[in-house]
Amino acid sequence: MFKFKLESVLKYRKIKEDEVVREYRLKKKEISDCERNIEELKRKILKNKDESKKTLDVNMLKIIDNYIFRLNQELKYSEMNLHNLKNQLATIEIKMFQARKDRKILENLKEK
Repeated sequence: MFKFKLESVLKYRKIKEDEVVREYRLKKKEISDCERNIEELKRKILKNKDESKKTLDVNMLKIIDNYIFRLNQELKYSEMNLHNLKNQLATIEIKMFQARKDRKILENLKEK
């Protein structure tokens, strides 16, 4: 009966690969949430710009203008955050492919 001496190493690499895959999925969900947030901010900005065109009250125009300004700042922050999340995702993808490669090397060795 064949006993693969590196079985514990193989199990460890499978666990590490599963952790990286879980991390990848979480990051993808974060990116998706951030993209939805950006779309919602863009909708709010457009809605308030349309509302400001309809309003004749100066105080209301000022309030709407300040709100749009704040939304634009939040939009810029969200877009920077999205960019950072995508960079992190790329790093995680590299880790994931390396973990998969390491596991497959041991599996191929075990088969041989």
